[in-house]
Amino acid sequence: MTEKDKPTNAMHGDMPKEAQDALCAMIGFAEVTIALAAPRVMAKASRIPSREELLRALDSYLAIIVDAKRRPNNEDNRQYIAAEPHVIRLRELIATWEPSKDVPEDIKAAARAALVASNATAPPEGWDNYEGEPDAD
Repeated sequence: MTEKDKPTNAMHGDMPKEAQDALCAMIGFAEVTIALAAPRVMAKASRIPSREELLRALDSYLAIIVDAKRRPNNEDNRQYIAAEPHVIRLRELIATWEPSKDVPEDIKAAARAALVASNATAPPEGWDNYEGEPDAD
């Protein structure tokens, strides 16, 4: 996510900076894992993120998980805590991969597992046939 894509107070009212940062981390995680999980989304990408960008997105999401673990009984936090081993596994795989549009099967599987554990629903057409959200005109 670039600086211009980050939510601003104009976009989110008086949302505290911590909440804005968490929102950016969640959006970044979703963008990265969906692209890794769905070959057609990755194929349509105009630019492949660097390994460092992918790791940064996962690290930001892992920071949310660390914060959620401070309040494990909060029902909203359970999805983050459940996702932790899957996000860690995905991070380990990406750390040794040179990003390209050809995503290895183990990374696709880890991305899909991280999404499911994060309470994301697989698209009705399945990850292999998912082409992403339609562009807003």
